[in-house]
Amino acid sequence: MTSGYYIKFIVLFAILVFILMGAIQLIKWLQNKRYACDMTVVDQLIIANNTTLLIVKVRGNDYFLGINGKSIQVLDKL
Repeated sequence: MTSGYYIKFIVLFAILVFILMGAIQLIKWLQNKRYACDMTVVDQLIIANNTTLLIVKVRGNDYFLGINGKSIQVLDKL
């Protein structure tokens, strides 16, 4: 086999590796974009030992949540 064959093989292998790396980066970026959530806690009030009231902003909507040791409930949409 000639050296030209080996050079072609190395170049094609390098191109394939770069394409696969780009595809992996694109998939990771799309997953982060898809599952990104804009959620912030606006205010919280601790009522008892394991009971809390929260006002949470999720993608522009405000929610009033009640949280205790075993459950989370949406009390109202503000």
